[in-house]
Amino acid sequence: MTVIAWDGEVLATDTQCTLGNAKYQSPKAWYESVGGQACIISGVGTLKNIHRHKEWLVRDDKSDFPYGALENHYYQFILVTKEGLLRYEGTPYPIVHGVNACAFGEASDFAYGALAMGATAIEAVKVAIQYSHQCGGNVESYSLLKGDGHEKKEN
Repeated sequence: MTVIAWDGEVLATDTQCTLGNAKYQSPKAWYESVGGQACIISGVGTLKNIHRHKEWLVRDDKSDFPYGALENHYYQFILVTKEGLLRYEGTPYPIVHGVNACAFGEASDFAYGALAMGATAIEAVKVAIQYSHQCGGNVESYSLLKGDGHEKKEN
């Protein structure tokens, strides 16, 4: 399971994945270029749907959205641009969160609580990992506003 937190500048995720009874670590966000603009892509739910949505988004021709391929399993596709965070749920139409703090995934309630108390995205994911059995591993953070626009930290 996944937890993602956004504090308006930084997107943070846990890294724990599961395969049956085994757990392993894997990145859950990636830097991409969309229309020549640096972006961060992440998501919760089925990874294949997140990647299918990503493939549609980075294509030049966006006329053929893969509705049929995405309808079977729930997912939330997260796109961060320099303007803020956009969330997609199986359609080509984003829900705009902008720079408002928000969280997604199985442990999002813990992360939202931490964000409401003034935590950063990194701190919010650490709280979710501490209190939820649904996420774990390391915390990775991504930002488009620091350095050269492509900063990833392991915490």
